[in-house]
Amino acid sequence: MIISRHQIIKYIIFLVLLISITFFFIVPYFKNIKKISLALQTEASSLETQYQSGDDLEKAKAVYEYFKDRLPDLKTIFLKKGEELDLITKLEQLAAQYDLEQSLTLAQEGETVGGLLQKTPFAFTLKGDFTDFVGYLDKLVKLNYNLSIESLDLKQQFDGEIIEAKINGHAYWLKI
Repeated sequence: MIISRHQIIKYIIFLVLLISITFFFIVPYFKNIKKISLALQTEASSLETQYQSGDDLEKAKAVYEYFKDRLPDLKTIFLKKGEELDLITKLEQLAAQYDLEQSLTLAQEGETVGGLLQKTPFAFTLKGDFTDFVGYLDKLVKLNYNLSIESLDLKQQFDGEIIEAKINGHAYWLKI
């Protein structure tokens, strides 16, 4: 079987037509489809980010609602101006309950924090038995006041049974 010249030219023209159709029509369509695919991926990523931020917004709203309902309870842990004597009295009663010698130093003014709060430094010095001191600290933590202890320095006295504890920290007061 011999292929004639005429058939070879026909096949060459057909092959050229196929290649030209591929380059002029099919390749641009594939490029267009690729652009659309990239745009869809970008949009999906954007929508996922928006969904996550909306989810974060829902979580923030839930936390806000939780604290909004508890706000009256949270206000009770902050002292109000003029309630300094209540705090000092409770601390003295606590020290007496555990047979500890106590000296208190509470600053008159402190630094303003967050607009409505005042952070006032305090210092306690306690002398007594170690187990009494641990009981004092346990009750101090359970008091309904917002006290933060920044340092605790324990020293044992010469007789071995008495310790001296120095506590430094801050009390938080409502400025209203």
